[in-house]
Amino acid sequence: MTNNPNEPRIDDAVLGGTAPAPAGGVVLGGIEGVKRRFASAFVEQRKTALVEALKYGEAGLDLAIAALNDRSKQVSNAAYLLLRNEDNPKIQQTLNTYLAQKILIILRDYRNGKRNFVKAELSGADLSGADLSGANLRWANLRWANLRGAILSEANLSGANLSGADLSGANLSGANLSGVNLSGFDLSGFDLSGANLSEANLRGANLIDADLSGAKR
Repeated sequence: MTNNPNEPRIDDAVLGGTAPAPAGGVVLGGIEGVKRRFASAFVEQRKTALVEALKYGEAGLDLAIAALNDRSKQVSNAAYLLLRNEDNPKIQQTLNTYLAQKILIILRDYRNGKRNFVKAELSGADLSGADLSGANLRWANLRWANLRGAILSEANLSGANLSGADLSGANLSGANLSGVNLSGFDLSGFDLSGANLSEANLRGANLIDADLSGAKR
């Protein structure tokens, strides 16, 4: 098999006319074929191209890094999640910078009156002490996020991914936590008054001394 990223891999399709397509081919040949696919106007094709790009070493990684600034949030989020799995100090530093800038933008937008952050990709984000009261974070990815002391009162967190998040000292009064997996969380002493906990998974959660007055369960 060739080690040249510009040459077709064995599982690539080949542009017609000069060579037969190998069995099982799925993309146009080589990194240039992946780039063509990534230039598509269709979001799903660009997302598929990102997965293929990671098969082509540095050239593919460069394409995925560039995708962090894609015009589509779906594509930029997909690039972020793919790159998080790369054990490469340079890439991790790039992602840390990207995430820090993203947090600054969200907090700036919030101060300017924006409240809609549906499906926000904030896995691993440091939002400690942030005031996001009343924000719409429905279906947001907050996996491994640092939410220590965050003000999330009246925030809509329904369907959000809080797996591994640090909620220590967070204000969740009146928050919509419907459908959220909170199993195993230490919520002792938390103010959950008026919170919507319908269909939330609270199995194994520590609710000792938590204020559940007016909470919907």
